[in-house]
Amino acid sequence: REVRRIYSRFDSIVSNISPVVTFDEDYRILFTNRNFRREFTPDVSSGASLEGRSLFDIFPLSPAHADLLRSNVAASSQRVVENYEFRSGGRILGYTVFRLDRLEDAEQGERHHTGLIL
Repeated sequence: REVRRIYSRFDSIVSNISPVVTFDEDYRILFTNRNFRREFTPDVSSGASLEGRSLFDIFPLSPAHADLLRSNVAASSQRVVENYEFRSGGRILGYTVFRLDRLEDAEQGERHHTGLIL
C-alpha cells in the first residue's frame, strides 16, 4: 500500500513531463506516466495497466542494447547514468536512469526500484 501511495503521488508530479517508467529488479513495470503510455503503448487503452509486464516486452532490444541497459541500471546505484541510447523497433531512444530508495513492499519485502526518463 505504501508503495502504491508513493507512486500515486509520483504520478501527479510527472504526468506531464517526458515519458517515465519505473520497474523492479526483474524489469517488471511498476509505473508509467501518461506520456510513456501515449508514446510507447498507444494501443493500450488509457485505463489499462502495464504494471507487471516486462520492460523488454515494451522495448524489444537487441542483446547488445539489453546488456548495456542492464549494465547501466546496475551502475546507477554507484553513479549518475544519463544520455545513453538504445534502438527499439527502428527508433533510437535516449534515456537517463534514476534509482528510487529501497521501498518496502509488504508482499515482497525490501526491493530496489529503478526508472527511466526517455
